[in-house]
Amino acid sequence: AKTVITGGNFTNRSSGAIFHGLGKATWDNFEVSGGTFNKKISDGYCADGYIPTKNADGTYGVKEGSYVAQIGTKKYETLADAIRLAAKGKTITLLADIEVNSTLSIAKNLIIDLNGKTWNYNNGYYQAIQVLDKAASVTFENGTINVADNYGAMNVYGQLSLQNVNIEGAAIESSLLLINGNANVTVDKATTISANADVKDCYPAILFEPSGEAHNPVLKVYGTVKAIKMPAIQGNGSDKGTTDIYIYDGAKVLSDKLAMYLPQLCNVNITGGLVEGYCGIGIKSGTLNISGGEVRGVCKDDVIDDKYSQTNGISYDGSAILIDSYVGYAGQVKINISGNAVVRSKYSTAIREIGNDASKTNVVAIGISGGQI
Repeated sequence: AKTVITGGNFTNRSSGAIFHGLGKATWDNFEVSGGTFNKKISDGYCADGYIPTKNADGTYGVKEGSYVAQIGTKKYETLADAIRLAAKGKTITLLADIEVNSTLSIAKNLIIDLNGKTWNYNNGYYQAIQVLDKAASVTFENGTINVADNYGAMNVYGQLSLQNVNIEGAAIESSLLLINGNANVTVDKATTISANADVKDCYPAILFEPSGEAHNPVLKVYGTVKAIKMPAIQGNGSDKGTTDIYIYDGAKVLSDKLAMYLPQLCNVNITGGLVEGYCGIGIKSGTLNISGGEVRGVCKDDVIDDKYSQTNGISYDGSAILIDSYVGYAGQVKINISGNAVVRSKYSTAIREIGNDASKTNVVAIGISGGQI
């Protein structure tokens, strides 16, 4: 038997809850979709599509709605409310797939457990999530962030950890992940960031935003970062900071074009995994240390020379590593290959250099003490 309440006024003057089950009666036997009560109703008694509410006159009832997030035992109708009201260090758990059309800012330490659900973002302007507080440490885990429009997923200044998260979107108007200032970002082994636009004018999956001030952002990749028409990971040649990038065993950095583009001063350490694209890595500045894993260029293209050197962007063939010594960039290119690293091209050269001035080079040193080339 089931008790269905659609209206009426109910008063319980006992010290217990508004409903008291007898025998086999439990909250499963109730469906409340209307009525006025002198005590709060637990959400388990509500009919599908209804949640408890407090009326303006102090009585209680139900209203149409649903809960999408929870902190401890407290449930929230919007994720924005959960983030705003969460105490520092708390875990917010999604209870359902959500549709969000405005940017959510996080300025405190939080764990967002997507709980196997999907966060769908469809705004068309700005990123879905901003971690603007430089001291904030935020973790996203166990679910999907789907950028349904053409913009980005995250803009990060603080510390971000992605654990078992799938971030996907076209990245036509912005990269899926923008890394700013001294941000520290970790992409764990179960995480995939995928920029899936198959058009010419789009953005990398991960982009380091430039700054006119000294700074040191850090990116650690254990999982998969991939793009189609743009690099999976890219910096900016006007950046005055130094970018640290770590590619670990099991990681995959993939693109149908250039897998990694490094025009900025950087320290890139590849100790494992796979970096693969039309061309593996294009570099104009910084240090590239490869002690493990594989860097691979796969396109059947070996046609490139100095006339392709350029100030904006980089041209490449199917080489594993393409150095563009264009005069005016920070330069100081150092490449060290050691250990069990594999650097190879299927159809072109392992390492090739071009430049706009044959009398000058931005390469400081190339050291090979191990590996396969």
